Amino acid sequence: MSASTQSYHEDEAYLRAVSAFERIGHQLESIESHLHRAKSWLPGRELLAEIAWSRQKIEELQASWGHKLIVALVGPSGAGKSTLLNALAGKELSVTGRQRPTTREVIIYAQSLADAEGLARHCGADRVRVVIDHQAAGLEYLTLVDAPDTNTLPENQALLAKVLQKTDLIVTVFPATNPKMHDNIAFLRPHVQRFPEGAVIPVLNQVDRVPRAELEEVIVPDFQRTIAKEWSITPGTVFLTSAKSSAPEAFYPEDEQPLHDIDETENVKQFLADYVGSMGQVVDRRLVRAEQLLSLIRSHCSETLTQTAQERAEAQGQLSSFSQKTTRALLGEFQRVGNEEIRSAPSVALYAALSSRWWGPVGWLIGLWSILLRLASAAVRLVRRGSPIRLSHRMASNLARENSVGQGTSPTETTSEPGVLSFVLRGLYVSEWPPVADTLVGAGFDVRVRDTTRWEEWASEYQHEAVSRWREAFQGRVDATARGLAAWPLQVLLNAPTLALVVWICVETLRSFLAQDYLSADYFRQALIVVALVFVLSFVALQLLVSVFTGRRFYHALSREVSKDVTEPVLGWERELGALGRLQALCQKPLLLQPYPDFWAHHF
Repeated sequence: MSASTQSYHEDEAYLRAVSAFERIGHQLESIESHLHRAKSWLPGRELLAEIAWSRQKIEELQASWGHKLIVALVGPSGAGKSTLLNALAGKELSVTGRQRPTTREVIIYAQSLADAEGLARHCGADRVRVVIDHQAAGLEYLTLVDAPDTNTLPENQALLAKVLQKTDLIVTVFPATNPKMHDNIAFLRPHVQRFPEGAVIPVLNQVDRVPRAELEEVIVPDFQRTIAKEWSITPGTVFLTSAKSSAPEAFYPEDEQPLHDIDETENVKQFLADYVGSMGQVVDRRLVRAEQLLSLIRSHCSETLTQTAQERAEAQGQLSSFSQKTTRALLGEFQRVGNEEIRSAPSVALYAALSSRWWGPVGWLIGLWSILLRLASAAVRLVRRGSPIRLSHRMASNLARENSVGQGTSPTETTSEPGVLSFVLRGLYVSEWPPVADTLVGAGFDVRVRDTTRWEEWASEYQHEAVSRWREAFQGRVDATARGLAAWPLQVLLNAPTLALVVWICVETLRSFLAQDYLSADYFRQALIVVALVFVLSFVALQLLVSVFTGRRFYHALSREVSKDVTEPVLGWERELGALGRLQALCQKPLLLQPYPDFWAHHF
């Protein structure tokens, strides 16, 4: 491949990676946002910690463009990792034997010091030994690492974990004489799960110490089943090596001669040499690693959500039932209060609205009557201030004041004192909430859902929303009624008798004056009485119409109107359950990953 062609493919890989890393970041942000919405769900906190770690690792992968892949040899003590490293290098790099230093340190085999600096700095210079070979074959795009044993002291296992944080390809080495070593396999499980399947290379070393038939028929199949079960991967190839045979200056005592000639050490060396052929493939492989981390996060979220799916569904049903009962109770209570306690309130608001729409004599009387009603309503509020239904009184009278003064009531003023809604909501909470809270706790929510604090916050918020919704419907009903009662034909009909009498009296008086036939005082007194009587009768007729559209009928119609558009109260826990449901759907949706054909071209 020419230099220009190779450069083209590397640039193409970088551009593809930019898009893919952006997509991965967007997916993580989406998962994270859903979990933040479900802040009371305890498992979400662990998942958020995993996302934070994965995000940091993905940022490190993205920042490591241009750096060589790190290949770590890991496994238990006695597996022959150091011998395999020596065989791969073709020289003595790592001391072998029972007291070898690799139990306590990291051996880095690289072509240049720059290739090892990042890992050495990450692990601590005092715990790392670097071997530089400028002419080493196969290390153009790789750096080999001999990691501490998996079954050593905790501080050495912590050092191994640090190595694996920077590793791109993990070669797991186990002895064929004891390949399962379940405790070591279990130790590696969380680390292996963070690698894409093709980046975990299982090796059985020391195969020359067991009979060939037993190796091929028993040990290898059993080892494959074990790692498939423990690591949830299906390895395409298990390399069978006898590293000691390939190590420099190999020597076998007379009583330890190999039982057969199976040794794939050269195959391992060739695989590593072929693993990447350009820096573009290095980018592709790191990108696959990032996508593996995203898939792992999605898998953990899906598994965790599936475990609590039944409890969450049950809690969702209970919360829905609770909301429905709350809505019915509040609507019923509003109607009851309207029927029994504040039948005059619609008249107050309605006359206030009519006073600005009517003209003529009847309009003047409506304005005067509206003022009297507002004064009477204010007096009633003062007298009944201690009543538990004062919230509804204030709501209706405030509406009347809005019509005349043009200033609304603040939410604080409307809901600052406990009213009928508080009594209804608290009664529902005491009788209905405990079993709902138990189900939420069983679904993984914080036990604080049993406390009253969050419920009282919700109740206060919903009380304000319910009152606002009722007030809007009340005002709309009053305005619609006022428009109907202020129609011009009705105004003409009720004002006409009075105006006609006044006009007739004026004409008659003027005619008599011109004829010098002056009318007596009794005439004017009787005329005034007739005009006043017609005036009052016209207003009484209007009052009869107002009474038809207020009182019980008004509140029945208002309740029906509110019931049509009413939305059931949405509790904070319902929102959190909804966020978890959307997160589960997101995580179970197939993840469309970018294909990388070159990734599998060499071996898998």
